[in-house]
Amino acid sequence: MSGPQAVTHYLIERELGRGAMGVVYLALDTKLNRSVAVKSLPADLALDADRKARFEDEARTLAAINHPNIASIYGLEQQDGSTYLILEFVEGPTLTERLIGGAMELEEALRVCRQVASGIDAAHQRGIIHRDLKPENIKLRPDGVVKVLDFGIAMAGELQTGTARMDTPTIAIAPHTRRTAPGLIVGTPGYMSPEQARGKAVGAQTDLWSLGCVLYECLTGTPIFTGESLADALAATLHAEPDWSRLPPRTPARAVDLLRKCLQKDYRQRPEKMAWACEALDESGQHLKSGVSRVVVSTAGGDDDWPPGGGNLAAPAEPVIGRERELVEIARLSAGSRLVTLTGPTGSGRATLALAAGASLRDKVAAGAWSVRLPALAEAELPAMMAALSLGARGAGGATSALAGRIAARPVLLVMTGCEHSPTSCATLAFDLLGACPNVRLIVTSRAPMGLEGEAILPIGALSAPSPEAVSRGEGRLDAARLFVERLKHQDASFRSSTESTTAIAELCRRLGGWPLAVELAAGLSGAMAVADIAERSEQRARMLGVSGLEMLPADGLHRLLIRWILDTLPPGELAVLLAASAFVGTASVRGLCAAGGARESLPNAETDDPTGGPTTVRETKTGTTVLKLVARGVLELRAKADDSAHVRVSMHEAVRRVAGEWLRENSAVESAVVTGHRAYHLASAEQASRRWAGAGGSVWMQRAEAEYADLVYAEKQTRDGDAAGARLRELIGAFRAARGL
Repeated sequence: MSGPQAVTHYLIERELGRGAMGVVYLALDTKLNRSVAVKSLPADLALDADRKARFEDEARTLAAINHPNIASIYGLEQQDGSTYLILEFVEGPTLTERLIGGAMELEEALRVCRQVASGIDAAHQRGIIHRDLKPENIKLRPDGVVKVLDFGIAMAGELQTGTARMDTPTIAIAPHTRRTAPGLIVGTPGYMSPEQARGKAVGAQTDLWSLGCVLYECLTGTPIFTGESLADALAATLHAEPDWSRLPPRTPARAVDLLRKCLQKDYRQRPEKMAWACEALDESGQHLKSGVSRVVVSTAGGDDDWPPGGGNLAAPAEPVIGRERELVEIARLSAGSRLVTLTGPTGSGRATLALAAGASLRDKVAAGAWSVRLPALAEAELPAMMAALSLGARGAGGATSALAGRIAARPVLLVMTGCEHSPTSCATLAFDLLGACPNVRLIVTSRAPMGLEGEAILPIGALSAPSPEAVSRGEGRLDAARLFVERLKHQDASFRSSTESTTAIAELCRRLGGWPLAVELAAGLSGAMAVADIAERSEQRARMLGVSGLEMLPADGLHRLLIRWILDTLPPGELAVLLAASAFVGTASVRGLCAAGGARESLPNAETDDPTGGPTTVRETKTGTTVLKLVARGVLELRAKADDSAHVRVSMHEAVRRVAGEWLRENSAVESAVVTGHRAYHLASAEQASRRWAGAGGSVWMQRAEAEYADLVYAEKQTRDGDAAGARLRELIGAFRAARGL
């Protein structure tokens, strides 16, 4: 054995492993007669002053932490010019070795990761970030205690200030063969966060990302981000979506939510503290142990005022293009499962498809098919509340209990779209309803599965978009091109396609990957330029982003490019209306858009008894016309038609709202004005309705309040502590819920 035979009174027995940050030996402490781990700086790096300083930093780092889930440090020794760290020797396999045999049982995975999270949380409380959390650095003792090892690249609080040193990474060579090597990025590809992969400063959210990777691997037996090469693993970390379908069917919804939040590409969208993960893992374990619904099962017929007809889900105004096979598959899955989840990226058209599927099945459900469109707001109570409002539920005990009592044993089909905004709450609601209502069925949409037992999952991809050459040979389906043509006809009913235009459209749709939202946005641009020009200019914009072409962009990036292009080219009046619409998380009336845009004459008057708001102003008439133009461009969606454009209601696609929000943040004065206008409108509207919803004719006022409830909640969330408007909004929200019996 090369290396020392002894270090002071520690007798070296054998080498345990080595990496860029040191060689580790098993040794016997001859004074205390116990096994220890002795870590030495490698001989070829012993003269590197920076490495030696980093090695000694590890000693101070570990000495600052005293926690049962972190391997302890016993001392620091100097001998013959070398420095040695004396560490607790942890018996048992590494998590890497354990996972060679396959995935863990749910209970074991949650227990192991809970201990890991506890140890890392203790480190974070000392300002220490691990930065290389992975299965190889986690030991499983025979008594069940889990120990986190190797803080060799951990760095103290400086990391959170943006002064991280990036010169000592751990590099993944193969799934179960890993070594540490010098370089520019610190961490292990496949476990390092996107910000690490880009060489940026890191903080607590970096370890949360790695914890998510570890938990996923424990649950599935497979690393979450892999590839044939190191570059592939890094690319997957930066751009790929996890394969959520690999999670066990019994994975608690809270654990799925933890994974989704920890694995957000943007660290700002991850939780800020590891303590949050500890709580989530605790709740997941409790959920797994109980295995029962929190809502009492009902076999009664429910209340007597169930509305006649087939629910609120109407047949789509036009057929869903290119999804015939998916509609058949949804019907098949619904026949065998009470929960069908349509998954896929934003812009895949999963919500449109779910609503069309629900409409096609409504005649087969005695108590009707009901649509619940969830707003773009991550608020825990909203899914149950919006569903209760949609179905007319009332009663004490909260929205979920009221909804379960309303449905009871009735055969009901519930179509919930937008579950990605509150995935945990939606999964909990689905779990409760499936347990409490024996004849309820659900079709839901989200980016990822609910994670509930018995769930049927249908991934929704892009529409078929073959190349022009394949089209000329009569091969492939032209679903994306058909959608493009239909959207063109919305702008120009006289449009007729030719061989030349069909070829150009097919090529554009191919470059757009066949994603429905991208196709519709591109069609919205066709009023200003030829199809071939759209393709060429899109390619130019893609190259400006540093990629070789449109086809190299993921779906989200493609949508962002097109939306930003549209925003950049909108006339000022249309842009102002679109930015006002981005302030709304639910549907918006034209009057509400005007108010959000600063028109005080559009604010509801508490003294007026007209629920429509009175005569239409000139600005509202113009705004109504502008709204229809934006609908034709594909950046607004028509939700409620009216005899005149000034009384329509619209909503905004999540992808459009996100990019519009970015534009607003770049223009803080405009953002402040829009947020203020949105809040003023909903405060005035709720004040007006609250005086009348309990009296004669109150149902009309209540319906208006229901339509605006999500934005009322959002307006309150936008206020600051101590803000009088916020306090009043909270009072009005409470008054509304009391009046609705929820």
